[in-house]
Amino acid sequence: MAANLKINLQDMVFRPKSEKLVHVLELAKPCIAQGEESPYLCVTAASDEELLWIYGTLEYPRFPEELLLCFGSSDLFFTKKKDVKITYLITAEKITGICYNINGVWLVKDLTVIDGKEAMQDNPRFDMHFEQVHTWEAFSTAAKYAFVRCVRELSKTTYGRDVEFVNFDNDFLRETGHFYITEDIMLTLKLCLQGLNCACFLGCV
Repeated sequence: MAANLKINLQDMVFRPKSEKLVHVLELAKPCIAQGEESPYLCVTAASDEELLWIYGTLEYPRFPEELLLCFGSSDLFFTKKKDVKITYLITAEKITGICYNINGVWLVKDLTVIDGKEAMQDNPRFDMHFEQVHTWEAFSTAAKYAFVRCVRELSKTTYGRDVEFVNFDNDFLRETGHFYITEDIMLTLKLCLQGLNCACFLGCV
């Protein structure tokens, strides 16, 4: 995801709501989409009265120097973080500029199941089960896995519980990127190996 897109969404949409934008998932554009509309699912950490210290990558322009000396990291920042939200947002380019339209907001604590639809194939579609089931299609399968890993981690750290995942490859629900191999390459390699195994099996029959 382009860094400036995330910065723009943070500044224009979520900072006024005292929310930190953690992850942005680009969705596949529906056939009925017109013009320059682009749909996204955004994961944010909302604020409340509880002050927590956490590690991250948000630049804090006036970070107290004594705390930097104490913790020894410029990546340390503070936020009032309690609830985690998933926001369905559509950006649209207009003559006057970019419009940001929020079409739905859900709390991760109300999320019960994420259904990946297919664990052994390259499939970017998935369902999220709240009171109702919402179906989405990510821009890519790798992007889908990055999104659900983010939701899983925030659910554990914020609420102390794991979301139920079905029809996912468990290897890709864990963090990837060892030796700086990108998720897309790892996913492609795994699918190629699975296809090769099937071909070898059929050749031996």
